[in-house]
Amino acid sequence: MGVDSYAPQMTREQELDFLRSQTEALETELDVISKRLEELRK
Repeated sequence: MGVDSYAPQMTREQELDFLRSQTEALETELDVISKRLEELRK
């Protein structure tokens, strides 16, 4: 049994919203990292 078995199930729409939010956050973080790499390479 994993931790997920204790968490309430999300609806399809809730999961889509969650995944979209996670995607946006990760893309923002990746952009910050990429910009910093560019600065360090100069």
